[in-house]
Amino acid sequence: MIPFGALSITATGKLSPLQGQAQAMLSSGPPHGAKGLIAYPVSLSWLWTLISILLLSLLVFLLFKFGKKYFPAASAARPVPEDPIPVLLRKLQEVQPGRPFDRHAAADFYYSLGLSFRNLLEYCCDFPATDMTRQELRNPVQGINWLSMKEKTTILEFLNRSDLIKFSEAETSADEALNHKQQLLGISEKLISSFRSQTAENTATQSISPESTEHTAAISSKKEAGEP
Repeated sequence: MIPFGALSITATGKLSPLQGQAQAMLSSGPPHGAKGLIAYPVSLSWLWTLISILLLSLLVFLLFKFGKKYFPAASAARPVPEDPIPVLLRKLQEVQPGRPFDRHAAADFYYSLGLSFRNLLEYCCDFPATDMTRQELRNPVQGINWLSMKEKTTILEFLNRSDLIKFSEAETSADEALNHKQQLLGISEKLISSFRSQTAENTATQSISPESTEHTAAISSKKEAGEP
């Protein structure tokens, strides 16, 4: 065997199968043409696809961010807020004495009735009735101009009686409980009516323009001065 580089040739001049595979591996390489390496065209279609996806994502982001600002008609209409007064009044109406009307049921009834009335009182009047004790409520209740002295006394008596039933387990009856509920319902309806009237009056006053006020004042001044 005669050594020839990394290969060896047998006496017969032929390569063994293993040597043939090695020679094929050594001779393999990039494809060549008559003038050297063959140039393959490079495809950039993937790059244009990536650019298109990025531009589309940017467009969607801009539409989402600035669409509501420049196209308000396309945005969803805001829901009209519900008037809380009917809800508060309904909760007061739904309070019922439990059966049997024992001390536990009485305490639950007066707790629910008092809380419902305090919520309505807090909404219609300008003080936090739900966060105040019976003693703290005395002066604010007496300052409600919409109510008579008798109605104010009824509220304060109810608050006192309610605390006695809830915390001192004072004796009561379902008839007394329902009577207190009817009294509070009558006072609540008067409060709501007065509150709505006051709110409408304030809205009408705010809707009057300054020009109209000045014009009316000027006419009054001329009349007082006797000018035509």
